[in-house]
Amino acid sequence: MKKSIYIITFLLLFLEVTGQNKALDIPLYNHKDTSLLYKYHQQDCEKMGLDNLLQSTDTLHFRLWTYAQAVDIWTSDYRTFHGTLSNYVRTYDVVNEENHDAKPKLFFSKSYQIDTAKARYIYNLFMKDSIFQIPSSDSIPEWSQARMNSKIDTNVVFLEYSTGNYYSFKEFDAPSYFVNIEEATTIDSFVKQTGRILKMDKSFELFFSTLPADCYGIENAIYRCKK
Repeated sequence: MKKSIYIITFLLLFLEVTGQNKALDIPLYNHKDTSLLYKYHQQDCEKMGLDNLLQSTDTLHFRLWTYAQAVDIWTSDYRTFHGTLSNYVRTYDVVNEENHDAKPKLFFSKSYQIDTAKARYIYNLFMKDSIFQIPSSDSIPEWSQARMNSKIDTNVVFLEYSTGNYYSFKEFDAPSYFVNIEEATTIDSFVKQTGRILKMDKSFELFFSTLPADCYGIENAIYRCKK
């Protein structure tokens, strides 16, 4: 019943906002609800001024989420491609993070345009390896079991994919750790190639250097402090 309620809620929300039909793929599982992760990411999108891809009218638009960064690539005609690289963090209360005394989180972000040649190159990588066809890791038995056995809870990758009549939100658990799983290595290779093309590590360091002195959550319970 809970699954049906979530699916119906998303369908009604989409039809109400856009007045269009778009098939949705937001997986729900017994041990977790991916629609909640979708909600959290959309809240971040709103804070960063990024498009809600559920409502996108682009011919194709995908968004790759890694820790503290998001890469958007889109096109309206398959001839010209556009893109942005966004960095974002929240403050982290090291002493009180796990209780109700934690300070309110402050959110910081900065987005940069990606030139059209690089945007096209990343799109070609995305299509070459059919990234959009790979299901969420929880839908791949070998990956799901390996993830449960490993207890790894970092380096999670999310992917939003939108066309005129379809939208998906997928989670890929720690693809860099599971080198014997074909789908994991494909996702990991795409993430790393995109990172090299856009110099994402350097971009984040430049962004971090502009932040005020504080501690910032990077992923789950991992944090980094700046004096």
